[in-house]
Amino acid sequence: MPKSIVMVRLDWWNMDRDYIKLRLHAKVVKPNPAINVVLGPKKINVHEFCKRFNELTNSNNRSEVLCVKVYLYSDKSYDIVIGNPQLLV
Repeated sequence: MPKSIVMVRLDWWNMDRDYIKLRLHAKVVKPNPAINVVLGPKKINVHEFCKRFNELTNSNNRSEVLCVKVYLYSDKSYDIVIGNPQLLV
């Protein structure tokens, strides 16, 4: 499992939406302490998050590290936005 790089901030244009930035391997995310520490305080079900993320990345041919933003809303819902794989130079 990769290390989670976490950034939680409040968007200035939308005061009821936070987001978390993560770097996760496609198709193989499992609940672990690194993810629990990040998502747990935000009241996100970690098992459900891992299942949704793995379903979204199931079409990837390789298990590559992806940049992920998790947008959090005041009603405890969230959206997962998956970015391009990180380029290692």
